[in-house]
Amino acid sequence: MQRQKTVPAVADQPSARPGSPREAGPSTLLLSLAALPFIGFLVGVTFVNRVTPFIFGFPCLLAWVLLWIVLTSIVMGAIYRLDPDNAIKEEVEQ
Repeated sequence: MQRQKTVPAVADQPSARPGSPREAGPSTLLLSLAALPFIGFLVGVTFVNRVTPFIFGFPCLLAWVLLWIVLTSIVMGAIYRLDPDNAIKEEVEQ
């Protein structure tokens, strides 16, 4: 006698329940925000790769990198706040 393998129904999985935040995947806004630091670091460097304009005593390129380090933290904080999965976790903790 052979046993049949039971496969859980798709509806039993937490990510497939209607109204679940993961139902549609990450939003385009969150993905776009996450791409900003990448674009700022890699693409922007080609435009600011010069020494002469000093910004707060730093060469332009170094000031650009420092600016994007700070902006990356701000963008990641915004992504955390906008992510619907984190909103559910905060409600449960309270």
